[in-house]
Amino acid sequence: EGRRRISRELSQQPELRSALMATMGRVYRNLGDHGTSRELLEAVLEERRREFPAADPLVVESQQELARVLLIEGRYEAAADLLEEASELQEAAGSQDPAYAQTLVLLAEARQQLGRLEEAEALYRQGLAIERRSLEANDPAVIASLIGLAELKVLSRDFEAAEGLFREALELRRSRLGPSHPDVAMDLSNLAHALHGQGKLEEAEGLIREAVDLRARIYGERHWIVERSYNNLGQILSAQGRIEEAIPWMEKSLEIGRAQLGPEHPQVAARAVNLALIYKKAGRVQEAEALFREALAVHERTLGPHHPSTARNLYSLAGLYAETGRGEAALALLDRVDEAFRQTLPEGDYRLSHPLFLRGRIYADLGNCPQAVASLRQSLALRRRLHPDSHAEVLQVERELERCGYREPGPKSRAPMD
Repeated sequence: EGRRRISRELSQQPELRSALMATMGRVYRNLGDHGTSRELLEAVLEERRREFPAADPLVVESQQELARVLLIEGRYEAAADLLEEASELQEAAGSQDPAYAQTLVLLAEARQQLGRLEEAEALYRQGLAIERRSLEANDPAVIASLIGLAELKVLSRDFEAAEGLFREALELRRSRLGPSHPDVAMDLSNLAHALHGQGKLEEAEGLIREAVDLRARIYGERHWIVERSYNNLGQILSAQGRIEEAIPWMEKSLEIGRAQLGPEHPQVAARAVNLALIYKKAGRVQEAEALFREALAVHERTLGPHHPSTARNLYSLAGLYAETGRGEAALALLDRVDEAFRQTLPEGDYRLSHPLFLRGRIYADLGNCPQAVASLRQSLALRRRLHPDSHAEVLQVERELERCGYREPGPKSRAPMD
């Protein structure tokens, strides 16, 4: 009704009409009504394209706002297409302002979600450099770009670099907004995730509980933003071996995600995978398998067969098969993981070590030590690029190699075992 009234009463004032509709679109987005937000912002973009040149700042602003909603909805290809169009027009016009930086950062997020991490990092750094030159140090755009780059570092498992970026973002945010703003809760959660990745679990748990309390006070306990903190807290409790404490938080996260975002959203599917992993640890294998399969179907429909999230899901299901005596079925799933990673990851990416390790372990279980050693050696080489020989993930592979009577050459050992 509001949209129709604006269209009717401001029919002779297109610029004001589109500005009001854009504001409504942002409001609906913040309220979580992403469908209505998208419809409004699509109408604004269509109208502004009729009224203004393609590279006009108002057209670019509309492309950015619509892309934000598309990213929330998990429509990453559509968001990337829209932002690529905007960035090309801005670049052709010689733009080096914060608006151009914002397009680059949003495009980086879209490409990150599509698994194109090297392209995403270059875009984040380009956008952040422009913002640091042209904005205050604690400007929200600078903070957002720091967070985006840090999240990419998490995906690359460079948790130490991510921690530094997240700490900088948190300090800048507190200096600008104070300690009780909702965005501070997001920064606390982000920093906790980077600490979790380094095994600093007690500090991470404290930060997540602070974020849960803050978000629940601001949004209420069943808001889709709060479910992220429930998921994160469950993950950290699980990492400490507190499985029964973790399960209710993970179940609550998935329940809220389904209700607020819908069962077909990729983020909801990711929550289902996380809960399935916890169920597997708790010995609830049938429930875990059902969730893995449900999430896999969503990921394949929404992201495609080669997306990293789809590959992660396949890998997790393969792990369950391996642990329940279905080694051949697990190997078939790992073939699909390999194909997905060949499509999306650069050669030598650390994440390739995980399916290689699982494949080697399965071959060892099946008594095929030559195949096991070949896969495990590849996994070990990738892990040693990132970790010292004393790291748990390196030692994990070495233990599997020793099952087949092989010791990988290292600082103290240079030959196969007798």
